[in-house]
Amino acid sequence: MRVINMIKKFLYIISFFHIGISMAQTCPSITVPSSDATNVSVTTPISWTPVEDALGYYVLIGTTPGGRDLVDRVDVGTSTEFELPEGDTYPANTIISVKITVRFPGRPDQTCPYELFTTGNAEPQQGCDHFINPVPDFFTCDPDEDNFEEFNIDLMALEISLIGTQTGLTVTYHNPGGDLIDFSLGTQFAVNQRRVMARATDADGCFEETIFNLIVLPPPKVPEFENVAECENYVLPELDEGIDYFSQTGGRGTIFSAGDVISTSQRIYIYAVAGDCNDQSSFNVTIDPTICQEEPKETFSIIFPKFFTPNEDGYNDFWQYVPPSENNGITIETIHIYDRYGILLSQVDPSSKGWDGTFKGKRLPSSDYWFKAITNDAQEITGHFSLKR
Repeated sequence: MRVINMIKKFLYIISFFHIGISMAQTCPSITVPSSDATNVSVTTPISWTPVEDALGYYVLIGTTPGGRDLVDRVDVGTSTEFELPEGDTYPANTIISVKITVRFPGRPDQTCPYELFTTGNAEPQQGCDHFINPVPDFFTCDPDEDNFEEFNIDLMALEISLIGTQTGLTVTYHNPGGDLIDFSLGTQFAVNQRRVMARATDADGCFEETIFNLIVLPPPKVPEFENVAECENYVLPELDEGIDYFSQTGGRGTIFSAGDVISTSQRIYIYAVAGDCNDQSSFNVTIDPTICQEEPKETFSIIFPKFFTPNEDGYNDFWQYVPPSENNGITIETIHIYDRYGILLSQVDPSSKGWDGTFKGKRLPSSDYWFKAITNDAQEITGHFSLKR
């Protein structure tokens, strides 16, 4: 069975690449309905591969090869899909011809070969005595990120979802062009996204339809956050769509949102799921009020005056370091004084009277000034003070 599935996957990929190659050709390939498809729904939209540099497309549809009796050269712009106006249908059980004409800038239009498909019966009659329920899309993860994956579908569960307990109905599955899909094994493949039409038909041929998708999802990737420590609270940062915060591993516990305020120490989990794949990371949030408390200052860090007034009144006319009574063996070797632009104004000898507030013999204005002192054990002490006149 595994070998068969691998062969199916290979053939599906080859088909997919063939479509991709045709996109580079002058004429598009009609992808829905597929060429020579039968039992196609009479309301099926027509779609085709895009053509490089195309300015737009005309659509011609008829009941004879290359004919245009149904749709006569309708301009669809740059769209690569055409759908009949609401209420219109193709004739039932009829061979239909589709021809695309490509418009190019600066050169003649390119009329392309026609392709044929055959319609089935008319659309479901109004007033069927049964119904079919819509069902959710199916998702699966693509771990190797090749945009191609296998879906293993429980057909019994799917049929119950579609028709419930109704009896006398036949459930079949079709592609958008109306071709029958063999769902007998429940195993299907999809490239990126595949559209499936489910049909429930009664003994009189009256049928109802619903559509679901097989969607291939890339594996989720959640961000990695460093552990954080705050004194009061921590605000959870933004995450990409589909990724959430949780209080427990595996997407369990309390779910948090970006912007939520965390005020107690705890581990936060980041979790995302895509189909049958998931990804998770976590980080610690530590709330510790002591983080915001100022560290006790060393004795020598408070021995510099906060201001001085060099107005020659004999009081506080000099700014100078004053050794503390207990210095723990630490002494100041040199002191440099700077202005707010970082210009060195003076080098002060700790044993002198100090700085008098001048620079090159000129009195400096009232302002804030900065100092850097070097201790005998090579530590740097910096700070600022005010000169007041």
